[in-house]
Amino acid sequence: MDKTSLIALSAAGIIGLSGVGFGAYQAGARQAGNPIAAVEPDTTADDAYYDALRDEVFPEPVAEAIIEPVAPPAPTLAHVLRVEPITRTWQVPREDCHVVEVQRQAPITSEHNTAGTLLGAVVGGVLGNQVGGGNGKKVATAAGILAGGYAGNRIQDNQQRSRTYTTTELQCSTAYDTRSETTGYTVTYLLGDERGSVRMDHRPGDTLPVRDGRVVTY
Repeated sequence: MDKTSLIALSAAGIIGLSGVGFGAYQAGARQAGNPIAAVEPDTTADDAYYDALRDEVFPEPVAEAIIEPVAPPAPTLAHVLRVEPITRTWQVPREDCHVVEVQRQAPITSEHNTAGTLLGAVVGGVLGNQVGGGNGKKVATAAGILAGGYAGNRIQDNQQRSRTYTTTELQCSTAYDTRSETTGYTVTYLLGDERGSVRMDHRPGDTLPVRDGRVVTY
């Protein structure tokens, strides 16, 4: 039995004995016809004793100590959410050559178109000679020669210029090739409850180290 239980039992016994004695005292006084029986006894000493005993058995509760909240430790890692490459693009010129078929004009055999002129003059003279009579026939013949010669010259010129041939040749032009390279990465991270982003020259892993509350990028 612990000390507290022993003190409680002692107090209960004392209170019980005191009640029994006080009851017997009142009964005896009534039987003897003593007027003192109607007077309440002085229990000041007993009250002081009982108060001291009560304080020992049932002590005043001790006030709870106020505990200040402890701040959580600062994070040492930031979690990587997204990594986006940063690229640089430029154009590189080069010469692009191909063998293609082309049509060329055939060389002109006669710059003056003599054959066409003569043939046209003959035909024109014959036709003009058949028109009219006398001096009119002569005029018509001369006009036919001139007109036929000119027409023959034009016909031969057109024929010569329309003569073409097909050949192949190498044709070149400037073409451009697109080049690109990765110059860095934009990294989005989560540090505690805050989201941020940094630029890095290499691709990170799943986490980034944190020093003094800031993300370390090297």
